[in-house]
Amino acid sequence: MGAPDPFAGPTTAWFRFQLMDDEEARGEFFGPGCRVCADARTWSDVRRNPLALQVPGL
Repeated sequence: MGAPDPFAGPTTAWFRFQLMDDEEARGEFFGPGCRVCADARTWSDVRRNPLALQVPGL
């Protein structure tokens, strides 16, 4: 399998949130303090629309 790249975590979180209703994984993408939004080392340009900011994160 090899070492996971920095995209493995968010990809797994997206599937867990969408397919398993994993509320902890929701915080990876939604809410004003989303983890993807705060990770400037991996993501160089994260843009959020007002509707995404209204979805509660954890």
